[in-house]
Amino acid sequence: MHSKVHNHAPNFDFDRMSNALFAVQSLAQYQFLDGYVNLAKWDEPQQKRMEAALALPKDGVPSPQMTEDRALLMHEITHFLDATTTLWGQEFTWRKINAAKLIKNGEDEDKVHVAVEALMLNLSELAAHHALRKATEVETLRSDLVMVHQLVRDERHGLLISFHLMDSGRIIHTIPLSMRSILEANAYANENLLRISDARRNPDAKIAAVEQKLIENTLIKALANPELSEYTILIRLTRLHFPQLDLEQQLVLVAVLARFCLDVDSLSMSAISPHLDFQNAFLGEAIKMDLRRGASRAVLFIKTVFGIYSEIEEGVSSGLMDLLMNDPKRAIIQFWTERVGLQIDILADKEFMLEGMPSGSGLLDEQIFAKTSQHNRALLKNFPAGKIPFEEFFLIDSLLGDLTPVRPPNRVDIDVEAALDDNLAVLGRLQTLCADEKISKFHMGPIQAQLLLKNLR
Repeated sequence: MHSKVHNHAPNFDFDRMSNALFAVQSLAQYQFLDGYVNLAKWDEPQQKRMEAALALPKDGVPSPQMTEDRALLMHEITHFLDATTTLWGQEFTWRKINAAKLIKNGEDEDKVHVAVEALMLNLSELAAHHALRKATEVETLRSDLVMVHQLVRDERHGLLISFHLMDSGRIIHTIPLSMRSILEANAYANENLLRISDARRNPDAKIAAVEQKLIENTLIKALANPELSEYTILIRLTRLHFPQLDLEQQLVLVAVLARFCLDVDSLSMSAISPHLDFQNAFLGEAIKMDLRRGASRAVLFIKTVFGIYSEIEEGVSSGLMDLLMNDPKRAIIQFWTERVGLQIDILADKEFMLEGMPSGSGLLDEQIFAKTSQHNRALLKNFPAGKIPFEEFFLIDSLLGDLTPVRPPNRVDIDVEAALDDNLAVLGRLQTLCADEKISKFHMGPIQAQLLLKNLR
């Protein structure tokens, strides 16, 4: 399988680790444990401004400031949608509700501990990015840097792929491929798709064209910023392999592929994993075991990019590039279906079942899944979030820094602040237990994986 990213195995360690579980809160943040969007920078005087950004009429032409407000909201709402409409999000939420229910009911500490350990399987995949990211001394990541990737094993975070950007044979920047990479790539792609759509609203075609060019220039600057690499590394990878696509097509591909990774069903994950090749076969067998149990989903992103790129370059699949340009989801499913001999993606909707969700925790998530998930999941079946107007989604209120609600146009009747207040003790206890729990990802080591495969054969 060919790619424009090289396999490389330099000698380095992970001595410098950060225990940060969540990104630094700045303008806004989706609270993965609490389940809502927090617009921490603003207070009540900005309520109408943010609500206007969400309720822009279809024929409205936003100001540059409104577009930036809308882009920020789209970024965080994408996180909300990923957590509430995908199989990854459902698993994460199921484990969160289960742990909170045991805490609320005063269950035995051993039972609570087991439930929190299960939740940490998901949180650890989010934490891996910050724990394994290495500091960089460079201020700019040039577009001509060589990108290499390496399959590595960390004792705490298991098997994962690291990207290295190299200059004259020297590693100058390392970024781990984690679940956060997938989530942030999807959110950043969608916020820029919204910017492009807003630019096209301008009735002056020349001004609209200039605005779209400015969007691309801004994104290129973001790609060069090492501090933003968790948001941009997969966009960089996609642009490197598919320069035939224009910017909008590249962003749609990133968003669609990210969501595909978050929503592949368990049978398809098991079917795909034997068809993944790794230069380090010893570690490769272990990460395939991760995939078979629904973990390490981020690996699917780069293997899909490499695989489709290889088939296009070798002329194996005629029409694949046209399909990638016009219907990337179909291109992705067709690629894997032909590769594994099994229709991919037909079981995801059946696995996404609300009937099996636990209840009784009092968490906001229970109401969200019941009132929004199926509707929003159907909307996202064929289009990325950045292509869908806000008013078409079923959304909950976001909260400003002083807890003033920001009400979306198609608001579901959930009192976010009241739900948080009612479960303050449970949420506080859950957050404390997660913070106290050692951040580590259960994983099968390469020797264990080899022995299990040998016994299965």
